[in-house]
Amino acid sequence: MNATASRPVMGYCANVHAGVTWEEAWAQLRRHAPEVRRRVLEAIDPQGASSPRPMEVGVWLSAPAARYAVEHPGEVERFAEWLQSEQLTIASFNGFPAGDFHAQRVKHGVYRPDWTQPERLAYSLDLAWLAARLGDPIRAVSISTVPLGWGRPRPPASWWTACAVNLRRAAGELARIEAETGRWIHLDLEPEPGCALTTSHDLVALLGELMVDQHGVPLETHEQTLVKRHVRVCHDICHAAVMFEDQAEALGRITAAGWSLGKIQVSAALAASPRSHQQRHVVVEALSRFAEPRYLHQTVVRARDGSNHEWFFDDLPDALNASAIPDQADWRVHFHVPLDSDGFGPLGTTFDQIAPCLNAIAAEPLATAPSHADTIDPRPIVEVETYTWSVLPEPPDPERLAERIAREIICLNQPRPTPMRW
Repeated sequence: MNATASRPVMGYCANVHAGVTWEEAWAQLRRHAPEVRRRVLEAIDPQGASSPRPMEVGVWLSAPAARYAVEHPGEVERFAEWLQSEQLTIASFNGFPAGDFHAQRVKHGVYRPDWTQPERLAYSLDLAWLAARLGDPIRAVSISTVPLGWGRPRPPASWWTACAVNLRRAAGELARIEAETGRWIHLDLEPEPGCALTTSHDLVALLGELMVDQHGVPLETHEQTLVKRHVRVCHDICHAAVMFEDQAEALGRITAAGWSLGKIQVSAALAASPRSHQQRHVVVEALSRFAEPRYLHQTVVRARDGSNHEWFFDDLPDALNASAIPDQADWRVHFHVPLDSDGFGPLGTTFDQIAPCLNAIAAEPLATAPSHADTIDPRPIVEVETYTWSVLPEPPDPERLAERIAREIICLNQPRPTPMRW
């Protein structure tokens, strides 16, 4: 079997599935993940569903579910056996939402606990021990995490120092796990609009904070190497697009500063570009259907008058009710929309941002920086992350969720035209 034939298929992040307990989370994976794999392989592999290629799954567990699994190793062993039987492999955990990510109202609560709190460190390390037992042995395992916490208003200097202290503690524990188990696990900070880490520029500033101790004394060289090995970046394409970041420039800035990429989350945001008062009215009316009570939908509006002036809103309703926004402007909304969607009436998506990002990580030096003598594949994990199916204006039948997830993965392997809008 050649390397391409045995390479795992790009998978998806399972935070799309509700389930706050260990058993609920596993039940959701049993229900959906094997069917996603079957449909994807039938579409993209010459051998179809009989192909031996595994599919990667990014597991999401709440903090209580992760703690339960750590305390019940027999359950973890059963889960590992099931993964093998279904030809599924884990190269990624989503450690961002610690609570019930499908509660009636999540909003700002998804950023708690933040990285100043011991509960965030404990949750992340529980996931790390599970990653050591369950992760793909030929790949480093990624655990994406909250970008320190919510960032508006900007936290004081002491808050940033406390976050850095706990991240360095996490790196030390991950190094210990690697020494004991041989499993390389990295914790990947995921910038998000409105958070303490919103853009690639914020990551550049944070690295300096991580490379000194709480007294401002630079870390020893070996300590800096350890932190950089185990604390990395999760780049969410939707998040960068909402902030109007150029994907290739953002990735280049991150790696030039000394960060490594641990994970790429393939996702698309809502977008619109009205050019008149009437068109703005139509856009606002269309966007109002996406203003829902569960998730936070940060919105950025950029003027089209050449000034590039931007307005940031914590949530979509705030933007819809704002009077200062000009009629001619570009709108970006943090609402992860299906990748195979051509849009929603007058609304488009940022799907066109995906190819520049994936092309950039395939190019040198991004794919190899920094180099290690490891035999483990150092490339960033790439996974689809659309978790908002249940809150779409017209949500799909839950019985067809696996089909819809598979269509997203399949569409990334097929060219498609960009629909023309205003």
